[in-house]
Amino acid sequence: MAKTLNLMAIHQINSRDELYDAIGKGNLELTNMATNIKNIESNIASTSLKIKNIETYNRLKPIYDAWQMSKDKESFYKAHTDEIILFEASKKALEDSISQDLLVSVPVLKKRI
Repeated sequence: MAKTLNLMAIHQINSRDELYDAIGKGNLELTNMATNIKNIESNIASTSLKIKNIETYNRLKPIYDAWQMSKDKESFYKAHTDEIILFEASKKALEDSISQDLLVSVPVLKKRI
């Protein structure tokens, strides 16, 4: 009990109401910090997904372009189905979330994390 009273005196808490106010302020600060941490985690997850989609887009774009220019699209598609589907999924994911100029700038996004 003496340690508690000493601690309250150090922090200039002289009444029960002041103690409750201090506890309330501490809880509010803790809640704000937790919210900020969750927001940061969400931003990191979102940016990581963008990076993954950009890397996939950049890696598979030559195959997609070759398919578009191919004279025998059907056989080319059969030979590269997985790559074309992954490219199209990445392209669709990026259409709404990122500008075309950042498609080649993954380091810029990695710095945001």
